[in-house]
Amino acid sequence: NVIGYLAYLKALETAEATRVIPVVQTSTLFTILLGIILLKEREYIPRKIAAGIMAVVGVVFLMLD
Repeated sequence: NVIGYLAYLKALETAEATRVIPVVQTSTLFTILLGIILLKEREYIPRKIAAGIMAVVGVVFLMLD
């Protein structure tokens, strides 16, 4: 967690926040997928996938100029 936070701060130093923050938010999608695959969380899979898709769409909208 500490290494990830330091990498996040370094990314904010080297790039625009409007580019860094949306990319960091995509970690939600990876968390959903890994929870379904590795932890076998089978309840509410359609809801989880829909939430992940909404997060990715939000990131795309934030990254468009």
